[in-house]
Amino acid sequence: MWKLVVFLVLFATGATLVAACTLRWIASTNEYFWFALLGGFVLCGAASGWVIMSVRCPHCGLKLSLFTLKTSSADQVVTQLLSLTTCPRCNYDPAFQPGPC
Repeated sequence: MWKLVVFLVLFATGATLVAACTLRWIASTNEYFWFALLGGFVLCGAASGWVIMSVRCPHCGLKLSLFTLKTSSADQVVTQLLSLTTCPRCNYDPAFQPGPC
């Protein structure tokens, strides 16, 4: 869960930088314009790559965010990812903690 929150914060920051440059909140004559624009794109791409590689099932290693991207519609990806309680491949449930035998 914390990885998704970090991803959303980083992606929103990158998107805000890109929007600030695109909507001319940062003038194109400003010396930081290209740095902010490129930095925003890099931040969005790095955050996306990080969340795809780091959100995995601890049991079988399925990349849950990549699986959700492939199987859900674009407007449902985040809600589907947040609603997962078990792994779609191996049905691993992290909430289930078996007691001692």
